[in-house]
Amino acid sequence: MLEKVPIAGERLVVVIEAMKRSQTLRLSYSRYGSGKVKSYLFEPYCLKMHRQRWYVLGRFMPADKVNVISLDRIVEVELTSETFALPEDFDAESFFRECYGVIVDDGTEAETVVIRVRGMARYYIEDLPLHEIQRLIRQGKDYSDYEYYLRPTIDFFRVLMGWGDNLVVLLPEEMGEMLKEWHLDSAEAYEEIEAEEE
Repeated sequence: MLEKVPIAGERLVVVIEAMKRSQTLRLSYSRYGSGKVKSYLFEPYCLKMHRQRWYVLGRFMPADKVNVISLDRIVEVELTSETFALPEDFDAESFFRECYGVIVDDGTEAETVVIRVRGMARYYIEDLPLHEIQRLIRQGKDYSDYEYYLRPTIDFFRVLMGWGDNLVVLLPEEMGEMLKEWHLDSAEAYEEIEAEEE
């Protein structure tokens, strides 16, 4: 059995067709939490699946901005008669190399991140790396240290947070402190719920 993927159905077919033909899309899109639907002209460059969702990277027109959008947030999409040329120097793998997932435009710079994974969790992360550039740099009796050079965006933080006390960030120190604060905030949220129930 495979994990369920919210299939984008007809939207996925139209985007693939547009990429094959180098045709611009006219699409209506609604961002999470917005509720507003906006219309755009969009040049689709490549598709990427991340954490069970389809995303398309492309250029918004006329703003001339490259961005990633989720196919499941597209309300309507259609091919236009306009064509576009993929930039000659565009390479999808290079574009996403420093990204954990699909966040590409939040201004986060790439840096070296070192994590320590403890206990049984180290075997899981060894077998299924958090990122293709994961590199084992040190091992102890009950831990493994891994190094990454990437943009530590919010989606990467959330994955690290999910490992709980099995994982700590060694470098950069500010990132480790931030993750620690998130864990403390999470504990406070439980305490607030417990106080409400008393």
